[in-house]
Amino acid sequence: MMNAIDEQFFKREKMTEEEFKYYFNLIKKCQDISDSKFKVNDNGKCEILELHLKKINEELIDLTGTVYNGNENRCINGNIHVRPKHIIVEMNVERLMVTENKKYSTLDSFKIKDDGIIRNSFYNCEEYAKEEIKEKLR
Repeated sequence: MMNAIDEQFFKREKMTEEEFKYYFNLIKKCQDISDSKFKVNDNGKCEILELHLKKINEELIDLTGTVYNGNENRCINGNIHVRPKHIIVEMNVERLMVTENKKYSTLDSFKIKDDGIIRNSFYNCEEYAKEEIKEKLR
């Protein structure tokens, strides 16, 4: 259960708390959050500071938020597309404290398997990384 402080920074609309936690954990596994291509001082891992998820329908979730990697803040917004055994997270990212690669887009495709997930990651429509993650989404 979320406490009052969490509810100020993590909001959900038209979804259960369990669904929110599932998609929150999924977003944490996106390439730009877990190990961004665009780094400051070799730190690519970001923490989610704020996240608002709104379920539009069973196949589409709107997302907005802020992430921080210890050196800079980034604003994120986009959509989560939900299909059976396949979830796509597309985000537009704006880096607030730099001039190079200030705005870019990412797409992470997650294929859900019984023993984990396979993530394909793209930056500005170019494939960046493919990774098999041997853990289940919770």
